[in-house]
Amino acid sequence: MLGVILLNYKKYSETIDCARQLKNQIDACDRIYIVDNASGNESVETLRETFGADAQIAILESDRNGGFSYGNNIGFRRAVADGCTELLCSNSDIRFDEGCVAHMRAKLASHPEVAVVGPKIFTPDGGLQKCNKTKLTAFRFAMHHKPLVWLDVFGVNKRYGMLDYAFDRDIVFDGMVSGCCFLIRADVLEQIGYLDEGVFLYHEEDILGAKLRQRGWKVMVATDATIVHYGAGSIGAVSAFTRYCTFASAFYYLWHYANTGKCAMKLLLSWARTMFGLKSGKDPDYKKYSKQLKRDVMQLIATERITE
Repeated sequence: MLGVILLNYKKYSETIDCARQLKNQIDACDRIYIVDNASGNESVETLRETFGADAQIAILESDRNGGFSYGNNIGFRRAVADGCTELLCSNSDIRFDEGCVAHMRAKLASHPEVAVVGPKIFTPDGGLQKCNKTKLTAFRFAMHHKPLVWLDVFGVNKRYGMLDYAFDRDIVFDGMVSGCCFLIRADVLEQIGYLDEGVFLYHEEDILGAKLRQRGWKVMVATDATIVHYGAGSIGAVSAFTRYCTFASAFYYLWHYANTGKCAMKLLLSWARTMFGLKSGKDPDYKKYSKQLKRDVMQLIATERITE
């Protein structure tokens, strides 16, 4: 049985459209779990009015907005408790092409070494969205951001993001597919302890990829399964807060999952705070979040690593 997890935050109309699409892609015995991530608007009431009589769809409420991993884990755990053996995690701002879910399930069934299958992703204008991840290291993280990204003469970002992959064939690799849509084995998710809730936003894919690697699992892109991803959804525009989340989550990953040393962590922190300082002239919130980032990292490197 398949369990589909849709995380809703404020944009319930998108979630309703996505759930209706998925009803046409799954079997009658499968289930859809919509988790409202403490939207604080009329989301829960509207979702219940829309799907309250549908036995195939459950509306769940998070007690707080704990981020991507926290919210999705609510749905994952409920689906596992209900006996689902496969779990599809999806953003709500996605259009599923015909047969997409069936193709992903078929590839998962035929590749016992693979724990996660992701689709081929298109942007609304027909371009390819290349957002697979291999192994993130401290060096790759630094080279992934300005101004160092302009100096990427050695192709560090290309290898990390698999930017040379043309999506002309299925590919099995170590890492993680895009978090906007992926199918995972329920027993593997239990085996690795579900998603790590230590991050609020960003780098969830890097963390999940590391947890899968530790257990020897591979991931796969199935090119006959296609979707259109309409964008960042409810995350919104880049702000001091979202930039802070990017760095805070990266530092969490680098410490707990990449065995990055204390000296390297402090060096990266100095570099990050310098960038925040340069931006604080236009947005004073960067100064506040720079201080918060320092507190976070110093506290982080004083704790034991999860993977040790």
